[in-house]
Amino acid sequence: MRRLKLKKKSKQKAAKQQPPPPAATIVVAAAGTNPAKSSKTSAARTSSAVPSNDDGPAIWTGRMGTATFVVNVESPCSSTASTARADNCAAAAAACDENDLLPPALVETQRTITSSTIATVESEASLYSAAGGTAIVAKSALVVKNEEPVGPYDWGMPGYLTPSEALTLELFRDIVHSKPQSYHDAIFSFGNHEEEDYALCRWLRARKFVLDDTVKMVEEAVEERKVATLHNFYPDAKEALGVEEAVYKTQYPQVFTGGISKDGKPLFFSKPGVVNIHGLQVTSTPDGVNRYQWHCMHHTFASVLRDRVAADPTYKRYQSCVVMDLEHLSRSTVNAKVLDIIRHQSRVDALCFPEILGICVIVNAPTFFSAIWSIIRRWLDPRTAGKIEIFSFKGSAERRLKELIDADQLPSDYGGNAPSVAETIVRQGDREGRVARRVTKLMHVKAHSHVAVEVEANEEMEVVVYTR
Repeated sequence: MRRLKLKKKSKQKAAKQQPPPPAATIVVAAAGTNPAKSSKTSAARTSSAVPSNDDGPAIWTGRMGTATFVVNVESPCSSTASTARADNCAAAAAACDENDLLPPALVETQRTITSSTIATVESEASLYSAAGGTAIVAKSALVVKNEEPVGPYDWGMPGYLTPSEALTLELFRDIVHSKPQSYHDAIFSFGNHEEEDYALCRWLRARKFVLDDTVKMVEEAVEERKVATLHNFYPDAKEALGVEEAVYKTQYPQVFTGGISKDGKPLFFSKPGVVNIHGLQVTSTPDGVNRYQWHCMHHTFASVLRDRVAADPTYKRYQSCVVMDLEHLSRSTVNAKVLDIIRHQSRVDALCFPEILGICVIVNAPTFFSAIWSIIRRWLDPRTAGKIEIFSFKGSAERRLKELIDADQLPSDYGGNAPSVAETIVRQGDREGRVARRVTKLMHVKAHSHVAVEVEANEEMEVVVYTR
């Protein structure tokens, strides 16, 4: 853990100091009434933090990471303070000498800001005006309790924050609470069942805990959501697509299977290798596909998350385990129209639903996929791209999947015992339990054409034709 070196300066010099933008000026004071104006309350260490005159508190400056802090150390004591408060005063002052540097909340990972310390924010940047002068109390549960390096999957999560990240979270919380409902709705896009600390940290992680960048991101998300908000994010998939959802999925198989990974993430399987772009053009439109994306995130995925929380109240990290199958992918499949769909969906997901990818395993990647990946990777945040694992060989892919997913949760077409992805798509698309299988054929008709489908004994077949 990086320690914050402080140097004591006079009050006059500190007043002239201008912190470099975009750093905020942080004023930290022990909770209480007025700065000390009476007795020297404790040992010599006290006088190093609390001034002996009546002009006010001592000023300390220091640097943590890239942010410059000016720390205003005040005594929590007053002439009417109780003995307990006097003890707190001595403890607060003793915690702030040059040996122990800043209050432990800002220095050591096993201690953080508690109800006995209040931080207020004053900044010249207009971004911080909403939080200016607001009392902020960081929760000890948010801060990492040891000095072990935090892994990439825990970074920025509640319980693994650095003290400065915890302070940024509290600033962001105050800003969110001061904003209109549309701002709140953008952040809690999956519903209010998502715990606030985890929801806010999702957005902060997406912008590396840079507060002004995070605020700007949410504002952009509010704007992006405006049209979809008017339609309640298209609760009816058929109305969004212009075709039955089950038919759409025959052209682009993708589904939340209802299973979970070993660490509790919902499983999502997608098969872009067999996407039929011409079939999508016949059954839907680019706008329909984009509307369906809003439906999937706000209704399908939100429902999956609600079910996970109901089944396991300890599930708090709203992330999924994605398996993307590129089998049968050809160069002709990945044309400009397909890339446009991927680009749009990647942009909306990254902007409006940040940090929901836990891990993505790409299987059956063809040799030429490396060239395509070099293009797609540019559209992704580097941290998101770092969560993606690519396998070309089926055996190595199945071994990796079995490390992540128990056999009873893994579909049979990927080496597990659960129903195959195709079976799950048919089952989910047939609410009445009448459909045993779906057969789709794309026909290019000039003068005439035909298709043959075998109907087994005791079966009935319904024929639906879509034209464009």
